[in-house]
Amino acid sequence: MDATRKNVLIIGDSLSIGYTPPVAALLADIALVQHAPWDTQDGGAEETAYLDQCLDNWLHSPSGVPISVDLIWFNSGMHNLGAPGSLPTPGQGGDYGVYAGQLASATARLVEYAARTKTKLLYGLTTPWLCTAATDAVISGVLNANATAIMAANNITVVDQHTPIVEKCGAAPTEKCFGLTGCFCPHCPPGYEWLAQTVIAPAIRKALLA
Repeated sequence: MDATRKNVLIIGDSLSIGYTPPVAALLADIALVQHAPWDTQDGGAEETAYLDQCLDNWLHSPSGVPISVDLIWFNSGMHNLGAPGSLPTPGQGGDYGVYAGQLASATARLVEYAARTKTKLLYGLTTPWLCTAATDAVISGVLNANATAIMAANNITVVDQHTPIVEKCGAAPTEKCFGLTGCFCPHCPPGYEWLAQTVIAPAIRKALLA
């Protein structure tokens, strides 16, 4: 942890791994931004079952020391696109039928952690799947709708990562975004900097300075 600046922890999937470096650069004047899980080669926090199961580990350093941070930005959803009742792949993918209950469980534990450590919480809605309208309908109509309700019940500020991208690139199905075919389906390296600069870093900065 940084002894002079604020400390920010991002807990999220592989998209969050992509936008963490530009967010860290944009906030470097006031904060040290780190990502959990610490591994950056896989899918990050994956599906909500994995998030719920492993959350306590991610509130510790890689050596097992409990950490206390000023703000946690968390997200889960992109790995819960399976139809309800479909066979999950533990640590990789789950269905959207179990999403709300598992996200609510993880959120409750984060709320308890935040109360104990005076940590601020921000939740980032799942980014769109621009290539396929049906998939994006699950994201916006199920995952993000459920997440919004859960965060409202826990008085956690929600940051919309879905709408700004759709407004920038068009609604699904959209072939290209930021000049790249298949962008935000679900990944978009050219879009990470834009998302960090226009949505994520400003929201984190505002919360840290409030």
